[in-house]
Amino acid sequence: HQDGEQISTHAIGDRAIEMILDAYQKAQEKLPRKDARHRIEHCSFCFPDLIRRVARQGVYPLLNPGFLWSFGEAHLRNYGPERLAGEFPFRSLLDQGVMAAIGSDCPVTSPDPRKILYAAITRKSAKGLFCGERERVTAEEALRAYTASGAYFTFDENKKGRLKAGLLADFVVLDQDPCREEPEALLEMKVERTVLGGRTVYEG
Repeated sequence: HQDGEQISTHAIGDRAIEMILDAYQKAQEKLPRKDARHRIEHCSFCFPDLIRRVARQGVYPLLNPGFLWSFGEAHLRNYGPERLAGEFPFRSLLDQGVMAAIGSDCPVTSPDPRKILYAAITRKSAKGLFCGERERVTAEEALRAYTASGAYFTFDENKKGRLKAGLLADFVVLDQDPCREEPEALLEMKVERTVLGGRTVYEG
């Protein structure tokens, strides 16, 4: 922090998240820095009191809803439905004004963005079990978190993350609009074209 670096710390449990927030707070008190964009990767069990601190301190959480798709049944069994309801609290973070991004955490989970977006939108596992429905978000919110917010988290908002002239032309063309179809359609969507740096590298 003193050297002007952005800090990104991994935390899953609520105690670990609290420790990281304490450390970030002490660093800012000792040496205030605007727009540090310190992050918490996973930020899994971030309960309401911690969400309020994340919002107040201006910390950026990167969530992994793909865990719910891949491991939802095991999490329900080992954590229980009450705790699982607060895992990756996407809706609650957004409602508190926190910018949250999402990612795959590959190779721990599948890198397929369709499954990750589906889990964020539905809070369902691969076997169709609900994993905390109240934390569901809209397709638009999930897409923004996967693209523009992710770019902002790495200070790349003027380079990528949106379809805009002058930014990197990295995108895919799908055979359906994920914001207009039912969430289940996401899992069946086909990539018709992949563009990297303005050059087509795949056509289906």
